[in-house]
Amino acid sequence: MNSSQPTGQSTRRVLGDARRETTAAEYIAASKRRRLGVSEDISFDEEDDEKNPTDTRALDDNDVAVFADAVYEEDDAEADEIYAQVEERMRSRRQKQREEKLHAELKKYSDANPTVRQQFADLKAELKTVSTDEWACIPDIGDRSIKKQKVERFTPVPDSVLSGSGGQKVGYIATESDGEEDATDLAAIGQGRSGVLGQNLDRAGDIVAEKAAVDADNYLSELAGIKVSADSEIGDVKRARRLLESINETNPGHAPGWIAAARLEESIGKISAARMKILEGCRRCAKEEEVWIEAARMHCRKTARRLLAQGVKHVPRSTKMWLHAAGLETDVSAKKLVLRKGLEVIPRSVELWKGAVELEDEFGARLLLRKAVECVPQEVDMWIALSRVERYDRAKEVLQRARKVVGRDAKMWISWAEMEEAEHGEDSELMDMVMKEAVGQVDASREEWLNDAVEVEKVGYVGTVRAMVSNTIGIGVKEGSRESQWVEDANEMEGKGHKMVSRAIYWHLTRVFSESEEAWAAFGDFERRCGEEERAKAVLQEGIEKCKGTTTLWLMLAKDRWRTEGAEGGREVLRKALEVAAEKEEMWVAAAKIETECGQLERARDILRKAREEAIENGGVPSARVLMKSALVEREDGKWREEREVVEGGLRAHGSAEKLWLMLAQWYEEAEGRGWMREGMRFKDAGGVYGEAVERCAESAAVWIGFARWEEGRGGVARARAILERGRGRVGGGEGVEAVWSECVRLETRAGGREGGRAAVSRALAECGKSGRLWAAAIALEERASARGRCVDALRVCGESAAVLSEVGKVLWRSGRAERARQWLWRAARAEGGRSGDSWAALLAFEEHARGRGRGRVAEVERLALGALAARGLRGALWSALAKRRGHERWGALRVLRAAAQQVRRLLHARVPYIP
Repeated sequence: MNSSQPTGQSTRRVLGDARRETTAAEYIAASKRRRLGVSEDISFDEEDDEKNPTDTRALDDNDVAVFADAVYEEDDAEADEIYAQVEERMRSRRQKQREEKLHAELKKYSDANPTVRQQFADLKAELKTVSTDEWACIPDIGDRSIKKQKVERFTPVPDSVLSGSGGQKVGYIATESDGEEDATDLAAIGQGRSGVLGQNLDRAGDIVAEKAAVDADNYLSELAGIKVSADSEIGDVKRARRLLESINETNPGHAPGWIAAARLEESIGKISAARMKILEGCRRCAKEEEVWIEAARMHCRKTARRLLAQGVKHVPRSTKMWLHAAGLETDVSAKKLVLRKGLEVIPRSVELWKGAVELEDEFGARLLLRKAVECVPQEVDMWIALSRVERYDRAKEVLQRARKVVGRDAKMWISWAEMEEAEHGEDSELMDMVMKEAVGQVDASREEWLNDAVEVEKVGYVGTVRAMVSNTIGIGVKEGSRESQWVEDANEMEGKGHKMVSRAIYWHLTRVFSESEEAWAAFGDFERRCGEEERAKAVLQEGIEKCKGTTTLWLMLAKDRWRTEGAEGGREVLRKALEVAAEKEEMWVAAAKIETECGQLERARDILRKAREEAIENGGVPSARVLMKSALVEREDGKWREEREVVEGGLRAHGSAEKLWLMLAQWYEEAEGRGWMREGMRFKDAGGVYGEAVERCAESAAVWIGFARWEEGRGGVARARAILERGRGRVGGGEGVEAVWSECVRLETRAGGREGGRAAVSRALAECGKSGRLWAAAIALEERASARGRCVDALRVCGESAAVLSEVGKVLWRSGRAERARQWLWRAARAEGGRSGDSWAALLAFEEHARGRGRGRVAEVERLALGALAARGLRGALWSALAKRRGHERWGALRVLRAAAQQVRRLLHARVPYIP
């Protein structure tokens, strides 16, 4: 024994071991006795029990209680933990192999025993190709159910049986049963059936009669649709008549009951009875206006006039009855007389005043309205009507009086502003003064004032709309968010078609933020979208005068003048701009672009040379953009040596300019193809250019894509794949990774077909799961049968992507659903602000295809696409590839759009997937 252990602990351990050994020995002995057949019911005497007090329960087959009296110590816990770890280790050793084996067995079983759905999956997919005529030719198999159905058959007794009864009694049929002859009484059977039918009808009638509650207010609406068209409905009419009679007897002063009873009779064609009912109702309910009006409707004009004359005596203050009475008159003077009598009785009835004024000429209306504003001073419409029939000076006095009575009503102030505009024109400041006072008097929100401005726009008061917007658009808007909020309001109004209100918001915006270049540019874009070219030019010219040193407005004005007046208009604007801001390189680039588009390459070269000299004189270096434009001019002019010198000189100044690197690589590719390579050049081939470019511009996706395409063109697909893999890790995130992944999908599709492309796009979506371009590629790579499900998945993740919407439209187009395809393609073209050139190309391709069938909208698509290009510019893989291809420098936007549409149609016809 270890002396370092406590004595008590050692003793307990020894005793515990002895106790366990004794118990185990007794358990073995008991097992032997059971095998030998010795009885277990051994009785011990009390002395033995005292000497050997062992619990016999420990000797049972359940050995749980064997160690029940043992003490659980730390060593036991440690041992249990070790055993548990060992068991867990043994259990997990070949778990993966067991699971793979289980999955393989399950797959083998499912392949050997396919379900009914799997067996008919291919046949079900082929049902899409079945035409309507083929469906119609499929025969009806009828009822072939397994279950045996009971069919009850009823065979009427033929006349031959009745006539052949011989000497038997009439109405009896003789039958034989067990050798005896019985007689069936047919007359009794018929009487019994009639009795049962009568009992059922009586029971149904009692149910209707025993109703405890009746909704009398709904009689008119319920009985209005009753049409007796068969004998079976006569009983319903009778029950309804009894019910209404009961109600009218119980409550004779209830007018709806009499009206319902009269309409019931009218619905079954008993006009006389209906008139008697309604006249009885007039007698019983003389103080109810509805019953008199209903009686007048059921009678002829002459009788109706007499009835209403009696009715107004009983109900003199019923405006509705006076109006009906006036409506029954055929002569205008008689109508006036009736309405004036009504006004004598009810001088505060607005409806009677309006009806009387409508019948008068201008002079009579003026007199009536003067009296009306005294009788109903709280009615703002009367004040407004009176101001419109008075002269300007008298109308102003009327509105001054109205301001004291109904000054808290916006309609009065709006009418006042409209009157001032009609008198002094839309440029008068009086409308603004009126609306300023109105804002202080009327408690209305900014949204309510804008809604009122929309109503005024329908009338065409431009100055009033402008005054309303200027004085109310700032209500409740924080000082720091006014500009953004007003632009949002203007866009919302423009989207709803309220251009006058939107123009007023932009007008106020440019007055408050007169030095904001963005505000003036937004105003100019709005006028251009509305087709007001002259307004747009005026706005931009005014913005240039207010915003000193602006560049955007000069360029926008030059673009508009160039589009409407030709190149000379654009030159004139840019000439003035360069006089004001010669250091702005955007002006030089725009001037060079005009000359390049006009074919004046020498002028463009001189302009860009001056731009470079201007930058050097100012102590700097020419920008990469100016150098790139200079190289493009040299390329278009065919001067390849000067192009390379300009690009290499630009790279010495701007080593990380990706576009210059791409231009230099393209130059080397062209030189290698034409044999221009010479000794002493900086790079051996285009691969050397790309190799240095990816080091200098590692985050540029375009450089990596260009490098991979160059390697692929030389047959190095594996090297291109490796380059793109390196590029994915170095371009960072966002659109760069999406572009590289898209190129990977294109590469694998070209190398391995649809299967390779699908594998690549699956890996791409695992990393960029919300990329619309990659989801569009996934749709394009799917087979026709499974493309629809892929569309659903893509729309669920990125349903606003133009690329996804366009691919959905193409899927519908290929399946023959032309109208649905048109809807999706138009939606795709308008998505993302209308900037997707590929979506516009797909839409134009569809409309050109539909034009062959007489339903195309080609001109509209071209007009809208060019408008989107002018306003926001277009982008897209197919659009950019065609617009920037060598030799397409002078292609106009329309030509590029048509070429892209032709490419889309060619790919669809050849069933080649297009990867955006």
